[in-house]
Amino acid sequence: MNTDSRFFSGLAEMEMESRIGPLLHRYADFNFEIDYSNGSIVFWREMVANSDGTEEPAYIKVSRGEENLFIWCFFLAIARWAIDGQEAYDWVQYLYIDDPISSLDVTTHP
Repeated sequence: MNTDSRFFSGLAEMEMESRIGPLLHRYADFNFEIDYSNGSIVFWREMVANSDGTEEPAYIKVSRGEENLFIWCFFLAIARWAIDGQEAYDWVQYLYIDDPISSLDVTTHP
């Protein structure tokens, strides 16, 4: 994500994962975590046990189709806030859908 973009400001406080998750889980079987400080997103399907008995995600590289699906869900979650008049997006007057897959600057890391 472009962390300098006003479009992404305030996402951490808005619990973005809980907004995207329900949309994404309708169509996909993977989980994700957003690192807001560096603007990256990681994905996993299952948890694995560490030597100390705790569990951590087994990170994966998602396919291009899964990535596109995630980006659409991300876009839809933010669009819903803008349409509903969420304070963080009250500056948005119009919502244009051109090609959010290539227009959103989202970077994934395995």
